[in-house]
Amino acid sequence: MAKSLVLPLAEFVNATYLIPSATPQTDAPGLALEAAAASPQSSRLEDELERGTLTLHVRAASDTPEPPIDTLIANGADPQHIRQLAIASHFVVIHMPGRAGFPATHEWAARLLAAEVAGKLDAPVLDPAIPLLMSSRQAGAMDHRGGMRVRDWVFVGASLESPGLRLSTRGMSRFGFPDFSAQAVPPRLAHESSGVMLAMAAALLNRAQTALDYDPLANCVQVPTLFALGPGRAAVVRLERGEGTLLHLTPAAGNRPSAWTDLCSSLFGFQPGSPGTFETPISLLPQNS
Repeated sequence: MAKSLVLPLAEFVNATYLIPSATPQTDAPGLALEAAAASPQSSRLEDELERGTLTLHVRAASDTPEPPIDTLIANGADPQHIRQLAIASHFVVIHMPGRAGFPATHEWAARLLAAEVAGKLDAPVLDPAIPLLMSSRQAGAMDHRGGMRVRDWVFVGASLESPGLRLSTRGMSRFGFPDFSAQAVPPRLAHESSGVMLAMAAALLNRAQTALDYDPLANCVQVPTLFALGPGRAAVVRLERGEGTLLHLTPAAGNRPSAWTDLCSSLFGFQPGSPGTFETPISLLPQNS
């Protein structure tokens, strides 16, 4: 069995956020500058706007791909935000290119500007990378010192399959990396296992970034197949190639319910089998890392 994987990296990545509007918003440059000035990081956003790396433009709804309403609802969108999306005649589009890697300052800057624009228009922010529909407050709820927490950028969704849950990350592509999934996860471990997925996402991004720090122009990175997660590094998972471009995650001890229980117990410190500890509905999973 291979001890490492070579992961191809996207040469360039793009941060794109859309804000629905019922009016054309004819002064796009003015809106961009006004929103940037209102941000806690106004000077950084204004610098990016002046350089032209961070852009804002207005696009007619008829020229914009139709948002995946059913998926947005399944991912927890507020009904009022869905209505605003449905009646939008135009979209304010925030865009900024960047390079693969974590943290991704282009994502951070684009979302901060999008949050401020959405606040001024009293509208939600559409993140098409997941896809996810957020309030302006949710979009702006990041580390304003410039740090990036994986849970703010990577989403874990669940679907019920036989013999258990299929968990899948969404959002790794914004950093130039493939998403990954896990199968046959016991439904009672849905929340804890989503935490395992995000801990794995953080470990993978940090390990790959070490290689990119050495060679920023690398078009691939080599990572191990076994990762030890958590403070005590007792939670060990295996990463393998999966379907298409997806990666596949399993407990190192094997993809069986007892192994998932032991894995979650090692990472989060609970006693396996405690009554009611793991009961959770099959729905949107929490963005915890």
